Amino acid sequence: MSQRIIDEPAFLLHSRVYGETSEIGEFFTRNHGKLPVMMRGRRSSKKNPRLLQGRQYRVTLVGTGDILQLTACEMQDSSQRDATGGKLLSMLYVCELLHALLQRGDTAEALFDAFARWQLQLQSDQHALHLRRFEWLLLESLGYGLDIQADIYGEPIASEVRYWVNPNRGFFRSTSANEPGIYGRVLNQLTLQTELEPDIDSEHQLRLLTRYLLEFRLAGKAIRSWQLAASLIALKNKLAATSP
Repeated sequence: MSQRIIDEPAFLLHSRVYGETSEIGEFFTRNHGKLPVMMRGRRSSKKNPRLLQGRQYRVTLVGTGDILQLTACEMQDSSQRDATGGKLLSMLYVCELLHALLQRGDTAEALFDAFARWQLQLQSDQHALHLRRFEWLLLESLGYGLDIQADIYGEPIASEVRYWVNPNRGFFRSTSANEPGIYGRVLNQLTLQTELEPDIDSEHQLRLLTRYLLEFRLAGKAIRSWQLAASLIALKNKLAATSP
């Protein structure tokens, strides 16, 4: 059956070389979910330049098979165009997560809109917290969300209590004040919509939490952005140690 998708909002999540001049991309579209798309001539055409990972476009797609053909494409003004350094790495990382965790064809309009909003939040001083919130929303949208209002026994999450997490069940109290975990007040930051003062310890706790939950759901799939970030941190530490 022939399929035609016209003027569809879409983010490019991933692309790979196909032949001498073309690419196959994975697009996250607002109304049709993740779709594989053939982008003919995009590697060599001045008229139709290569599309960029993480950018938002409006695309027209046609085809009869599993892979649709890109016939028209326009970048959107709302795309995040000037992310650099760590913020650019964050954007590429989220694209990797979406590519790895989304199933082809599953619609997720709310997640698409949240991704667009998150890209605008990259310029915020609280971009690290916004990233953790988006990771949490991604888990929820995929059906892996956990209750952060109550622990696994139904007791309300307490601000000054540390918690462990079971990825399939939820949070339970840590038995010792000396054990690692995440405070209830830090968990609350995943749902608050107001800007908060930077807190390095809270950011660290949230990063460990979402990383653990995402790794559990990725089931062994590699995320290169994690490896790159670790390499950059190691290089930074090495340079700091050798500087006069």
